[in-house]
Amino acid sequence: MGHDEKGGIYEKDKDNEARSASTLETSLDDLSLFFQGVMQKKIINSKYTNEVFSPQIRIRSVEQMGPLSTRDTIANDAIQLSCGLGFGLLKSPYGWGAFKEGHGDGFRHYVIIFQNPELVYSS
Repeated sequence: MGHDEKGGIYEKDKDNEARSASTLETSLDDLSLFFQGVMQKKIINSKYTNEVFSPQIRIRSVEQMGPLSTRDTIANDAIQLSCGLGFGLLKSPYGWGAFKEGHGDGFRHYVIIFQNPELVYSS
């Protein structure tokens, strides 16, 4: 259930028409299984898993959408914010992190995975 700022419950979204940047609805359990499958190379083979964690395009815009999407910034240069194959990427002390995020009325999610979670990098 989604909630507003005062704790009220949002009614379930009945709009399931396909939209280019949205409409993915899933449960926490299924989302967890998806990311587990990615990490275990059961959904995406090794070649493409490596592409997930390889920067394809640097992201330098102030915002992802709207009028600020055409303005560049250096604010994310330290983390080398980029797009990988189907995921956003950022560089961290733990290596490249691949992330997915989204939101809707009363709902938000952010998931980040690391290719080698057992490795801890220090600078």
